[in-house]
Amino acid sequence: MPRAQVIAIASLAVLVACGNSSPRVLLLQPVNAPPNIQQACSLAEVRCSSCHTLERITTAQHRTEPEWAKQVDKMRLMPASGISILDANLIVTCLVYRDPTSATPELAPAPAEE
Repeated sequence: MPRAQVIAIASLAVLVACGNSSPRVLLLQPVNAPPNIQQACSLAEVRCSSCHTLERITTAQHRTEPEWAKQVDKMRLMPASGISILDANLIVTCLVYRDPTSATPELAPAPAEE
C-alpha cells in the first residue's frame, strides 16, 4: 500500500476517533419561545458546539446573567471560538432564558395559557 494512502487512512481514523459522537442536544426552545430567543439559541448551538458537546452546556450549573456573561466572554477570547462581542451577548441571552432558575422577567418564558 502506498505511503500516502496509509497516512490518509490513519488520519481519517484519528478524526473519526476524536469526533463528537455524543447525541446532538438542541438549545432551541419550544415553539412558544420568542423568535429572538430561538435565534439566540441557534447561534449559541453553532458557536458553542465548535468546542463543546452541547450536553456540557445544557447540563452546566445554573448561573446568573453576569456569571454567564463572564463565562461566555472567557470562551469568546479563545481563538477558535468565532464568537464576536455581539454573539456573546446573544449567547448569554439564550443561556439565561434556558435556565429555569432565571429571575430576569424579560427573559423568562411566557406562562402557559390555560
